[in-house]
Amino acid sequence: MGPWVPEYRVDWREGGLSVRPVDGERDGFLVEVPVPVSRALGPHRQDVQLWLEVLDATYDEDEGWESLDAQLRWNAEGARLEREIDAWLRPDAVVALPRDPAVVHLRLMAEYGNALWDDGDDADLGDLPLTDDLVRDLDAWNTAWEMHARFEDQPLPTSWEHEAHRLRDELQRQLGPGYEVRLDL
Repeated sequence: MGPWVPEYRVDWREGGLSVRPVDGERDGFLVEVPVPVSRALGPHRQDVQLWLEVLDATYDEDEGWESLDAQLRWNAEGARLEREIDAWLRPDAVVALPRDPAVVHLRLMAEYGNALWDDGDDADLGDLPLTDDLVRDLDAWNTAWEMHARFEDQPLPTSWEHEAHRLRDELQRQLGPGYEVRLDL
């Protein structure tokens, strides 16, 4: 097992922004240690503020989004900020931005039996609008991992990880803006 890597969480609550590294686990509860926002976000602090202002201007608690285009632009900007903040904090840190409840969040992750997960449960590929070719590619990718897991002395080829990125991109393309597909290697 490798060295412990902190996981940073970005939260917006009651109009406030906080970035916290998850420090450890005590008695089953995660202990979060606050980090000054200016230090944690660095040059991205103003971008995040503008992103939040766009939300205030285009989303109403009762009415929802001003338009689908506004929602898609806001989601895309959030994904861009997530990647940049993640790189700013640490190249190996994980940053969790708040989820949009209108978007289905899926995780592509090799595991026994299935490679696509929805909030901790395996997703039924038959229920998703995916081509037969993509479903076969997902099964083949996951089967390669299962074989590796059984025979740990054989390393996975680098092409397996490249295929993971291609599959994630193709999943996102086929599923469209109502879904967010994350890759967990």
